[in-house]
Order: sequence, then structure tokens, then C-alpha cells
Amino acid sequence: MKLLARLVRALWVFGLIFVSYLAQYGLTLLVERWEKDPTTGRERQELPDWVKRRRKRLDERNADRLLRGMLELRGVYIKLGQILSIMGGFLPRVYTKKLEQLQDAVPPQPYDAIERAFFESLGKLPSECFERFDKTPLAAASLGQVHVAWLKPEREGEEATKVAVKVLYPGIRDVIAVDVQVIRLALHVYQWFVPVRGLERVYESLLDLLRRETEYLHEARCMERMQKNFARERDVLFPSVVWDVTSSDVLTMTFMEGTKINKLDEIKAQNIEPRSVAIRFVESFYKQIFIDRFFHADPHPGNFLVQPGRNPRRPKIVVL
Repeated sequence: MKLLARLVRALWVFGLIFVSYLAQYGLTLLVERWEKDPTTGRERQELPDWVKRRRKRLDERNADRLLRGMLELRGVYIKLGQILSIMGGFLPRVYTKKLEQLQDAVPPQPYDAIERAFFESLGKLPSECFERFDKTPLAAASLGQVHVAWLKPEREGEEATKVAVKVLYPGIRDVIAVDVQVIRLALHVYQWFVPVRGLERVYESLLDLLRRETEYLHEARCMERMQKNFARERDVLFPSVVWDVTSSDVLTMTFMEGTKINKLDEIKAQNIEPRSVAIRFVESFYKQIFIDRFFHADPHPGNFLVQPGRNPRRPKIVVL
């Protein structure tokens, strides 16, 4: 029943946007037919300003509508919005600007749901695995959320190790199965009216991304592989996997401190040169793509932190 209600809500959001543009398209055809040059009788090449203004307001209204819908539906739609905000060249700029909020402004799920998902995956409650587990999430993403916790010390007198625990949302795989069908339908309808190439690749990339991002054991292995690739470079850092508290739905890693890479004022306040950060960031991706041929494929600001190095021109990049 919940999945059916979700399907109806998703179709309503996309349907409302589609119908509004259909009405705008009809208005445009009507204006093009009746708005003629009085001297030649030919149709004007340019639409009247009032039609353009109406289209601009419609784009803004529908961008807000899409953002609200994605935040309400969560899951796959937030992931799709994140992808479109980065590579949505076939959308009006107002859309990509609005959808950028989805990169780090995702509302969290209640702790009870996270605790249930944790127990179903590991057979233990967080309180049994950690000395302390913060019920308030550090960050919420499209498919899961991250909580701060502290491992139980191995020896008496030792300090507890701070870790980040990423938990996949309960039932998210069933939600994905419904969502991808709605998205596929929406993309097909979009192509009827806007003949854009490459939408199939967006859909296929989304499916592949969802498959990989809902398998935390795969992500953990990728983290370790990339960490080994940069083992000789002390200014590119990665968290380490805590395998005893990691499963296909739970990923526990050492907690990494740092400033989000797009917080320029905070970076400058630490006497770090933003240009040096940019150079080191690009250099790290050159190595990933051209040397290792194994690269980070979700490069939004929430996944990269900056730490001070030995001098302002040699900062450290933390890759999450």
C-alpha cells in the first residue's frame, strides 16, 4: 500500500509539471498563429515578451515543484536530482540551480527506522556494537544516513575511537524498484516533446549507480582499493573500514575531520590557499582517471573535505 501511494505521488508530481508545459506549448502555438507582422502577414520569428515572461515564471514554479516533490519522495528522486544538478544540461538553468540544494539539504529519517535497519542487517542493536551512538544524524543522503559513534576500547584506559556509521534506509530496494519505473516513464514522455540525445544514458547510469550505492560491501572494498592507490601520497586521505561493524546495509569507517571543500571562507580562515586546494584536487583526479583507471564517481562537495597541511600551499584532501 505504501509503495502504491508513493507511485501515485510521484506520477502526480511529474504529471502536474508535464500538463503545465503542455498548456504553455499550446499557448505558444496559438500566439505563433495569431501574432503576425501587420505589414507582411507573416508569423513573427520572436515570441512576444509576455509569453517569454510567462515561460520563465513557469520554469521557476515547476523547479520549486520538482524540488519539493523530490524532497518529499526522497530515495531515488533525490539521487536523480543530484545527478541532474551536475549534468542536467538539457534542463533550464533554474532547475539545476534549485536541485543543487539536494547535494546536502536532505531531511533525515527518524532514529527508530535506522535502528531497525541496523538490527536487521547485523543482528545487533547499535548500543551493543558501540560504546556510544549519536541518534542525531551527522548527514542524510538519498539512500541512507550517517551517524557518529564511538567504538568500545579494546583495553581499559584507552580512548574510544570515533567512527562514522552509514546505514541504508529500510526497504529502500523495494522503493527503488517502483521509482525507476516512474522515472523511465517520465523520461520517455520528456523525449516526445524535447528531442534530446543522451537521456537513455542518464537512466542507465542512474540504475548502475543505484545498484552500486545500495551495496555497502562493494563501497567498502572500493574505499580500501583507492586508499592503497594513494598510499604513498600523504596529502590525500581516506577513512578506514571497520569490518566488524560493516555489512551490505551498514558501513562503519573511521571518522575524518575537515572543512567541506566548497566552504571558501572557512578554508581561508585556516590559512589555506583555495587555489592550492583546487590544484591538488584536480591532480588527485588525474591520478585516479589516467593512472589508476579507478575513480571517485560522485564528486559533489559533501564528499570532499580539506585539512591544513604543513604549509598553506600543500593542504590535505579528505575523500569520502
